[in-house]
Amino acid sequence: MTGRRVILVVDDEAGMRESLCEILARDGYANLTAGDGWQAIQLVQEKPVDLVLLDIKMPGLDGIETLKRIKALHEQLPVVMVTGYGTIESAVQAMKYGAKDYITKPFVISNLRNVITENLKPPAAAATSSSSGPYEGIIGQSPAMKRLFQTLAKVIASEATVLIMGESGTGKELVARAIHREGPRKERPFIGINCAAIPENLLESELFGYEKGAFTGAVARRIGKFEQADGGTLFLDEIGDMNLATQAKILRVLEERELVRLGAVNSVKINVRIIAATNKDLLEAVNAGSFREDLYYRLNVVPLLMPALRERKEDVPLLVKHFLLKYSEEYSKPMKSIPPQWLEMLKNYHWPGNVRELRNIVERIVVLGEKGFNLEEQLNLEENPPPAVETAQMSLKLTDKQEQEKIQAALEMARWNKTRAAEILEISRKSLYEKMAKYGLL
Repeated sequence: MTGRRVILVVDDEAGMRESLCEILARDGYANLTAGDGWQAIQLVQEKPVDLVLLDIKMPGLDGIETLKRIKALHEQLPVVMVTGYGTIESAVQAMKYGAKDYITKPFVISNLRNVITENLKPPAAAATSSSSGPYEGIIGQSPAMKRLFQTLAKVIASEATVLIMGESGTGKELVARAIHREGPRKERPFIGINCAAIPENLLESELFGYEKGAFTGAVARRIGKFEQADGGTLFLDEIGDMNLATQAKILRVLEERELVRLGAVNSVKINVRIIAATNKDLLEAVNAGSFREDLYYRLNVVPLLMPALRERKEDVPLLVKHFLLKYSEEYSKPMKSIPPQWLEMLKNYHWPGNVRELRNIVERIVVLGEKGFNLEEQLNLEENPPPAVETAQMSLKLTDKQEQEKIQAALEMARWNKTRAAEILEISRKSLYEKMAKYGLL
């Protein structure tokens, strides 16, 4: 089996599992199977898996919830949703939670093979080297980044709790992953949770887990993020958005190294390294009474401050090169460089969205090409979005020419899958067809 790619097939129908495995085996893949979401999550934790085929409609833990938990465990693991024609909208929704693609039942075998082949491609080569930075994906040679790398080298070897502070888009999660990947816990799980993205009434159960019968709908025991990360690292992103009651429970876990699941009587010992991140001023939050002072000092053992991109503009050329390589390979559109005047414009821009914004702009350049992209116009739009117009990345804006460019970009990003392109543009499939007809794109 060594060297064969492993595909996990998750479906509550035994016949469907067998059919898929038969096809995959003929194509040379090794297979794992799961009859429900919980079994799938366990296999992902215990076995090496290269891709997951996940049915969207299953009893108990459905495909969407299973997907969320799989992505929390292994963010880079490609998941392809398997759906009936009546649930295509759910499959598109799943892509917002990290699914790479979907196939419909009954499926055409050639389509299945194409989707699997496409999503088992090795990731784009990292544009990193000793000249761009010592940690994978963290690019920079500026004094600010050199100071960060020096601190990271000391932090990685320790078990200390780390608090990463910085604006949105500066790469806080990349740094958290580097600390885990290079540190003594690298063989154990890295589990992340965005505290701002989960409703307050669900955050505790996500973090601490619950016992069967703990509340209505708790049909089985579920371990939380702390237990999932046991022996490894738990990354608490946007911790400044956590309510005071949950903060108190987090503090207790940090102090006592044990937790109590919701609905449980006995405590569970845990061994995790905590890395927290925030884009807020936590000291200000402490003074305002919205963040516990004792928790702040528990977390702030080793503070790391992520520099904003406007504070390290000398790194812009390195970042552009990195993202050009990444997206050139991803979209099969070779582009080694951009015009010098564009590079100057990028270096002089103030980057309110930091590295994330730069990444998005370089991706658009690759997709549209030099002739199809107006950088000056795009930077003006980013800086001064027109009133009463959506500012989402792929929203339709202003002129017919711009609208046509964005439709073309969305179609290319979605590899001309109309449903996916409509989702990117946040319009209906019918509207997309009308606009494609208008601009001669059908």
